[in-house]
Amino acid sequence: MKSISAVAFSALLILTMICAATADPGPPGPAAILERLDLSDSQRAKLRDVLRSSGQVSDRTRQALVDERQRLRRLYDDYDLNMSRARDSIARVNKLQRDLLDNSLERQIRLRDVLAPRQFVQLNRVIGPESPVIERMDAERGGPSPDRLPQLSLDPDQQSAIEKMWQSRKNQSGDVYRDMRRDLQAIGRLYDNHRLDEGKARRLIGGVNKLQLQILQARLERQLKLRKILNEQQFRILTEHVRRSSIPPFARGPRRR
Repeated sequence: MKSISAVAFSALLILTMICAATADPGPPGPAAILERLDLSDSQRAKLRDVLRSSGQVSDRTRQALVDERQRLRRLYDDYDLNMSRARDSIARVNKLQRDLLDNSLERQIRLRDVLAPRQFVQLNRVIGPESPVIERMDAERGGPSPDRLPQLSLDPDQQSAIEKMWQSRKNQSGDVYRDMRRDLQAIGRLYDNHRLDEGKARRLIGGVNKLQLQILQARLERQLKLRKILNEQQFRILTEHVRRSSIPPFARGPRRR
């Protein structure tokens, strides 16, 4: 039998699992890019507009996504979970995730309207190929040490239920993330080629977004199960510990074009 602290650690990780979207990281400074490329004045003006406008959309959407994820997390902090509001929030989160993916593709299309193949290769050398989307879970970034968790006084049945739920999450998430990595790598290869297959890119983006939704829905299901395992006092102790913990709920990747 696992110790109570170890089982509670698993419960904490389940409770704190929320995807951290670093999708469509956005451009670096346009001026720095333009100075290093062999472009006509017209191309410089067009490229500057592409990078600026795309970056603005990306920044607004990313901030809206962060805000919506925080609202969803607050819903999950309540033992009496409002399912209607949670489902609505999940729908908004996933729509924003799709918006970031679409904005990334739109930027790629517009870049090819401005740059010749040789110039596109030069741009890749200056700032590197685009990273489409990275999805992570708080639980996969480590989390706090088990010996720092609160005492939940779990009985044997609760311990067993938590262990089963944690193992099920590991099995299911492994398949989802494997498929997501595969599709993201395929998108990245398309973005590296000046002759972009737009139709294939959109199909892959749709598949990635469906996987993102699966992750969100699976987390909601685990939240419901957790409330069936823990009583309200145990849940509130755990939630308060999560709130005070140093786990960053969201992370951002390096800024790219």
